Amino acid sequence: MVVGVFYRPPDQAEHTDEAFLLQLQKASCSQALVLLGNFSHPDICWKSSLARCKQSWRFLESNEDKFLDQVIDTPT
Repeated sequence: MVVGVFYRPPDQAEHTDEAFLLQLQKASCSQALVLLGNFSHPDICWKSSLARCKQSWRFLESNEDKFLDQVIDTPT
């Protein structure tokens, strides 16, 4: 089992997002993955799974590719 915690600042660079998504791809190959975090994509509408910018779209696509679920749907 892989357990991870991640914090993404709202102004994170696109190349850092890409590095995270590559790590996520590697970690998701394990038998079980638990990932908790604050991903700070304020332009994502979690209820409809829509985003306004490229970085957020990539994050949503990665979630769908890895069958990850967003549990919290309102800002905390």
